[in-house]
Amino acid sequence: MEQIKLVNEKARLITWTVIYSAMEGFEERRPVVIGIVETLNSRAKIMAPLTDVLPDELKIGMLMEPVIRRIREEGDAGLIYYGIAYRPALVNESLGTS
Repeated sequence: MEQIKLVNEKARLITWTVIYSAMEGFEERRPVVIGIVETLNSRAKIMAPLTDVLPDELKIGMLMEPVIRRIREEGDAGLIYYGIAYRPALVNESLGTS
C-alpha cells in the first residue's frame, strides 16, 4: 500500500452505479451515485461518491476532481462527518483511452 495525496489530483471516471434505496439516515440523498475513478498521476483507483452531476450526465472517461463533502451528521452529538467525493472537473474534458 502507498499513501497518496488527492488534493487537486484530477481523475478519469471508469464506471459508476446509481443506488435508489438508501440506508436509514441517508434517505434525503437518494439516488446515491458511487463511482470508481483512476487518478491521472498516481494511477490509484478510488471508489467514492459522485456529486454535483446527474446520473445521465456521466460518461466513461470524463475528467473528475476531488472535493470535500458532508457525509452525515450525528444529531444528538452535533458531529458533522466530511469525506472525499468526485465531481466533474470545471473544464469538463473526456480523456482518450490510448
